[in-house]
Amino acid sequence: MHMQAPGTTAPLFIGGLCRSGTSLLRCMIGQHSAFFSGLETHWFGMDWQAGPQGGVAERNETLEERLDLLQQLFEVQPDDMARIIKESRSATHFLNRFMSYCTSRAGKRRWVEKTPGNVFHLVTIHAAWEHAGFIHVVRDPRDVFASFKGSKTYHTPELFAPHWCRFLGASHKAREHYKSDDKWFMDVRYEQLVFQPVSVMKGVIDFVGEGWEEAAGRFDGNAHDVEVVRKVLGWEGPTTSRLGTPLLTDRVGIWKKQTTPKEINRIREMVADQGLLSYFDAMIEQTEADLLAIGQRADA
Repeated sequence: MHMQAPGTTAPLFIGGLCRSGTSLLRCMIGQHSAFFSGLETHWFGMDWQAGPQGGVAERNETLEERLDLLQQLFEVQPDDMARIIKESRSATHFLNRFMSYCTSRAGKRRWVEKTPGNVFHLVTIHAAWEHAGFIHVVRDPRDVFASFKGSKTYHTPELFAPHWCRFLGASHKAREHYKSDDKWFMDVRYEQLVFQPVSVMKGVIDFVGEGWEEAAGRFDGNAHDVEVVRKVLGWEGPTTSRLGTPLLTDRVGIWKKQTTPKEINRIREMVADQGLLSYFDAMIEQTEADLLAIGQRADA
């Protein structure tokens, strides 16, 4: 487990494929008195050296536009934001100063940053924040596909399979690299989190070296984040909408009604071509084992 010194300020990073439960975990950790957790920053894509008009990797926006958006999403005063930017030397330096500012303002001690693409930047994270922890959230790939399909993004096997392979391939390599260091890297399964939130969150809080608090083991919705996204972006996606509702288990197994055997088989074929089929199938087998164990405990 990740044993931290009492009173540590070490941050925590969360990553994983979109629609896997990363936002839910972020919110639940943020209910602990030690942690500030905000919306996604996409800090790793910032081309800091190029200046305000530099781009942000994989996002159709300039650095200036991204920073302006962060100011609004995190409700930072313009003068404070300008000072943080001026004093920052790099994307990692900016993130540390920015999140530390928000953490102090919230009266907390540590911060957690959740951006799905963090899985591609573990080397950078570990180098910049030596004592940070990283939590990778995983979910039954069939349900992830069903969720994407419902939102019309990555909604075909041909679009989804390469996307899944890119994210899960990166995390798989990271897991192998850090498997001897469980003080740094942890997996959390979405299905276990929604069915057994207290048990899973006790493991998470132990991993980050904090004392247990009941608030971290439940989720009644995060109306504040939903309202901020609506106000700043003028819209909300499915993930944001669900953050406004209590913890539910009805998203487990949605693939049964929202996908076809032909689609799942095609995804498996494409995943196999990338050499990740054993990983894909293992995740499904683990989901089914988890659900069986949960059902047996419920019947006992």
